[in-house]
Amino acid sequence: MDPVSHMVPAPERPRIARLDPAVIAKIAAGEMILRASSVAKELIENALDAGARRIEITIGDRPDESLSIADDGIGMTAEELDIALEAHATSKLRSEEDLLRIGSLGFRGEALPSIGRVSRMEIVTAPEDGSGSRVCVEGGHRFPIEPAARSRGTTVRVEDLFFNSPVRKRFAKSASAEMRLLNRLVSTCALAFPEVAFRLEYRGSILLDLPIASGPLERVVQIHGAAFADKLLAIERSDPRVRIAGWIGVPELARPGTQHQSLLVSRRWVTAPWVSAALRQAFGDLLPPNRHPFAIVSLGIDPTRVDINVHPTKREIRFLDESLLFGELLRAAREQTERLVPTWSFDPHDRGGGALRHSPDDGGAQFTIPTAPKGFASRGDGFSTLERLFGAPPPPDSSRAQSGASMHHSDVPFAGVASSSADGIAERSSSPDHAELVVDHDEGARGDLALSDDTAEREVDAQSSGTMSASTDLATPAPAVADPHLVPLWQLHHRYVFAQTRQGLLIIDQHAAHERILYEQALARLQGSPATTQQLLFPAVVNLDPDEWDTFQEVKADLVQLGIDAEEFGRQAVLLRGVPALWSDDPSGLLRELLEDLGAGGRGTRQRFERLAASYACKSAIKSGRALTLEEMNSLVDQLFATRVPHGDPHGRPTFVQIALHDLDRRFGRH
Repeated sequence: MDPVSHMVPAPERPRIARLDPAVIAKIAAGEMILRASSVAKELIENALDAGARRIEITIGDRPDESLSIADDGIGMTAEELDIALEAHATSKLRSEEDLLRIGSLGFRGEALPSIGRVSRMEIVTAPEDGSGSRVCVEGGHRFPIEPAARSRGTTVRVEDLFFNSPVRKRFAKSASAEMRLLNRLVSTCALAFPEVAFRLEYRGSILLDLPIASGPLERVVQIHGAAFADKLLAIERSDPRVRIAGWIGVPELARPGTQHQSLLVSRRWVTAPWVSAALRQAFGDLLPPNRHPFAIVSLGIDPTRVDINVHPTKREIRFLDESLLFGELLRAAREQTERLVPTWSFDPHDRGGGALRHSPDDGGAQFTIPTAPKGFASRGDGFSTLERLFGAPPPPDSSRAQSGASMHHSDVPFAGVASSSADGIAERSSSPDHAELVVDHDEGARGDLALSDDTAEREVDAQSSGTMSASTDLATPAPAVADPHLVPLWQLHHRYVFAQTRQGLLIIDQHAAHERILYEQALARLQGSPATTQQLLFPAVVNLDPDEWDTFQEVKADLVQLGIDAEEFGRQAVLLRGVPALWSDDPSGLLRELLEDLGAGGRGTRQRFERLAASYACKSAIKSGRALTLEEMNSLVDQLFATRVPHGDPHGRPTFVQIALHDLDRRFGRH
């Protein structure tokens, strides 16, 4: 026997005893009333259930020190007020069967007694103008009911919240944090009930003053503003068991968390993790992995198919058809996200894009909604899709048609400009009065300007007059096109491809565009026939670290589908026999980078194929800084717009932006 344990006396066995009713009451109150915003939520829901058409929320210096909510609902008689202060007294339930079809926001009958136990509360109510009642409750002690004059409705004033619960008081949030919660609470309730006017006042200042709205969209404009509402996409879908309505924000409105997503179920504000998951999946590659879209989602569901009686605060509920709802919401959101196309505005007050554009004539848009192709278009359909999205180029100018400044083809959607020499220096066209101004942003020639010309004499004259000469790595315009099937395109800084459209200018990021192409090709390979493998002349032994080795074991069968022929070769080593054609440079290094990237990405929510395809595309795509031939640029653009989602790479970055012609005209003062 252990001598130390032998010396320690055995603990006295605790006896089971009944708790004091006051302790029981505080425990029950603590489950429902967590903070000042919890008080506001319960009282606002009571007001809405009472048929209020106007609700006023007034906050003093701190929400937990003074909070008042007044409404113009049906009010209560003195007898009803007396009963309402008792636990589990309610006008919304009569039998157990009623729990299966709850249509009201509140139903437990616990709000008023719970608030009264942990605060100093005053209630003034009247069922009709003039004849009202008043009662005060302090820490659970009820004072006698008195007559009071009030117009029809109810006012509940709560002061010194948790004055008798020092532990809960110590964990109270700051006033600013509580006001953020209150602001969101009132805004969300206002969205759910546009037919009710809301007013939120804090320290004498009006934070929200929302009159009765004609509908949900007008309410959105009242809360967020017209410019914000222009960046929302309406979603709607109906099923015999559910009706989905609401809005999702364009990608620029996405945020790291999900606090900006609101779910309303039969107009009740609740939380459900599957909603965020469905929305995130609908946006897919349009958003980086750590971003979530803005959303307001309203679900109309048969009350018998949801269980609201799960949590005292009623914020968490259970759905009988969660899988069905997930799929319906995913499809409703995806119908809109698949039609997004990024554009670029010159609005000086626009941080990353303007509003939602519905037609080429609208101004300052970040996204426009064309008709996007469904599924995977075959090779050669890309330019047709592009023409459908942005229009064919303007008709050729007969005065310029004979010059080398541009070439127009009736059967292609672009018209190129300028010409190029083999060394990449921008040259003047054959038109004698035409000159092209190029600004060099390269580090070695910052601020240099080059006035292009096809004669050495003019270049010498320009230098002698003080004009700086051109860098040899500024831009690569498209040459005059002999092949009528090639579209004249222009490469800038070996990074961006420029193309003219009927609506303006398209700028394509060559790396991001190639990533999108390879990503969708890789997904198709992983689920279909394997890609062609280019066998190495000398197979390479690649030594892996433990993490890379574990990742290789997980994906080695999938690598074959991508054209990577690798097999185990001893301890933590693989023999690399063949690779895709794009891996001709440093195949061993690319394999290790691929495995490292897959391991660092964790397991997350993305499917294995998607993670592997995204990593493969990133490692295999052409890099910024590589010069492209005209044929390569044509192939890149053609294949990009033949993909399912041409507007974003697998990491959520845009593959291209559109500059509208009217934006350029405005910038140059042509309006």
